[in-house]
Amino acid sequence: MEKLTNLEEMIMKCIWDYGEEIPFLQIGKELKERYGKEYKRTSIRTYLFRLEDKEYLKVDKRGRNAYVYPIISEKEYRKEKAEDILDNWFDGSAKELFTALSEKIPKSEKERLKGVLDDMDFI
Repeated sequence: MEKLTNLEEMIMKCIWDYGEEIPFLQIGKELKERYGKEYKRTSIRTYLFRLEDKEYLKVDKRGRNAYVYPIISEKEYRKEKAEDILDNWFDGSAKELFTALSEKIPKSEKERLKGVLDDMDFI
């Protein structure tokens, strides 16, 4: 899976959160509303073509309108991103990753995570 730029990630997040195919013009509105960023339609279109080339989404033109839908799910992307962070920043050590995150995780969440770890099937 090819890496995404920050703006490409923001665009994909808007598309995933929309929950269905998103009208092209809605993407600009979502970026402005969520991130306070305003982009020209031509810029957004350029990024959509890049994301289509990277096989993250598909642009479907119907008459004068274009609709965008994801090919890669957010869950798939998160998994890939987490593996990349684990490998590149923590040398594959989940312990090091959890240690780095431990200060940011609220106590109630830590207890829930202990349960998740206990429920994992280890071979």
